[in-house]
Order: sequence, then C-alpha cells, then structure tokens
Amino acid sequence: MDEADAARIVEEAEANGKADYGWECALEDASGEVVAISQNLYQMRSYEPSTPG
Repeated sequence: MDEADAARIVEEAEANGKADYGWECALEDASGEVVAISQNLYQMRSYEPSTPG
C-alpha cells in the first residue's frame, strides 16, 4: 500500500466513521515461485477515546 492509498483510507474513515479496503499478498517458496495468494478485506474505523468523568 502506498502513502496515497493509506491517506485515502484514513480520510474516508474520518469522514464516514469507517473505510473498507482490500489487501492481496503472494506467498513465495524459497525458489521464488508463488505458492499461495491471500486476498483479504479489512475495515478501518475511526476512534476517539472517551474522557473519564
């Protein structure tokens, strides 16, 4: 993920309370051959800690 994608996700989470984004990774063996691909969907949520009181 590059900085522009990260910034977009943070901006969306701050504006809407959450932001969905996908992440795909390839797992390679010792010779460099792709042996598995993982596709995941994540959700970032905005968070504001409550103040004690």
